[in-house]
Amino acid sequence: PKDLLALIYNSGRAPNDMGHYEACNRSPDNKYALLSISSLLPALPLSFYLGFCGSKICEADDYYGIMEMSREPLENAIRNVLHVNATNFLVFSAFIPSEFEVRYDSATWLCLIVIILLIGASTGGLIFRLLQSNKKRKLANNPTVVEGSSTLLIHDVGSVSYTHLTLPTIYAV
Repeated sequence: PKDLLALIYNSGRAPNDMGHYEACNRSPDNKYALLSISSLLPALPLSFYLGFCGSKICEADDYYGIMEMSREPLENAIRNVLHVNATNFLVFSAFIPSEFEVRYDSATWLCLIVIILLIGASTGGLIFRLLQSNKKRKLANNPTVVEGSSTLLIHDVGSVSYTHLTLPTIYAV
């Protein structure tokens, strides 16, 4: 019973639930299988996978045979719901992977490097723009008046423009 619970726990329980591949294969008595069901009917665009943790003695043909036995009841139920007159519209497949191993070739590495460089460049550009806008904001909040000059520098806060005004010179008597 303990092994049965492990098989159930490590199997997928809903469409497109892959289950637990590594946990299933840790036991010397278990083997992971990937099952798929697809529909050939345009009215039923069905396609899903299910990870299944089964006995080590089962092969892909065994799982396929079990799915084939369920073809007639499944197709009858679908025909009754959709009111279609078709047969053999479900496609079954079973695959037992020996191991999932990710291998990166040179093109994959090149794409990853280009993506990382693009992300770095856009992040650097964003940081530069933030620093520049912060510098302009500081200038707007701290106007500078040059003593002894007859020109006043005015900064418009709503835009990025500066205006020079020439003031009349006032003489004290």
